[in-house]
Amino acid sequence: GVAALLAMLAAYLGAGAPRRTPRPQLERVLVIAQALAVLLASECLRDGGPAGLMIIVAGQAIAMWPVRQAIAGLAAANLVLLALWLQGIDATSALLSLVSLASFQSFAALTVHYATSAETARQQLAHTHAELLATQRLLEDSARSGERLRLSRELHDVAGHKLTALKLNLRLLERDPVLAARDEVRVAANLADEL
Repeated sequence: GVAALLAMLAAYLGAGAPRRTPRPQLERVLVIAQALAVLLASECLRDGGPAGLMIIVAGQAIAMWPVRQAIAGLAAANLVLLALWLQGIDATSALLSLVSLASFQSFAALTVHYATSAETARQQLAHTHAELLATQRLLEDSARSGERLRLSRELHDVAGHKLTALKLNLRLLERDPVLAARDEVRVAANLADEL
């Protein structure tokens, strides 16, 4: 019984050990090993104490398996535990103990389930927030590009046409013999050419 409890502890520590790369299959096997070790300790020690460790198993199982599979596995383990208890105590006491234990298991499972759901929701929210920031940057870039395009068109369509008209008028003035000799007309024509 003590060896089974030590095996449960080793499996628990192995399942919760931090890893560089997650290994969910190994962690699931270690949780199953914990459940089996608890059942073996309960059988060997003929005591209800080790069964309390099923609460830890319940919390881990809910985190690692889909909810229905976790509940089915826990129900099977609890039925085996009930069968073990029925060998030593009356049915009423065994059922009351099992209901009490199942309540604590449910509490642990729900706590872990809600914590896991909250973490998943937080990760999704962070991902969505990052996407929104990226979209906002794209919209800002698009708005800047649109403004540049509008200014470019305006320069081409409005300023370009007016500058062409100015150059044509300056050429007409340069042909006028009275104005052709004036430096102002030549400077204005050079400025228009540079523009």
